Amino acid sequence: MNARYDFGRNWSELAARFEDEHLDRACEDLRRLVGDLDGKTFLDIGCGSGLHSAAALRLGAAKVRALDYDIRCVETTKAVLSRFAPGAEWNVERADILDKA
Repeated sequence: MNARYDFGRNWSELAARFEDEHLDRACEDLRRLVGDLDGKTFLDIGCGSGLHSAAALRLGAAKVRALDYDIRCVETTKAVLSRFAPGAEWNVERADILDKA
């Protein structure tokens, strides 16, 4: 049996307290890591709280696809994107990128 840490519970509690300043910092970090996202598609594997997916959209990504194994992370990311990027093109799914099927 594969035991996995319950990241979803931690992320959902933290994300409930996100403010614009958290998103601003995530934008700065993401810009430094990946550069220009204007018009690009952003794939967020292991999206956790969804903060970096929201940052990618704020930085001009045309669309975001966010994946996480933990259903609570999926729900949290959907809530964060609904709050910070309600009119943007995004999709959040439960997926296991280690699944060989």
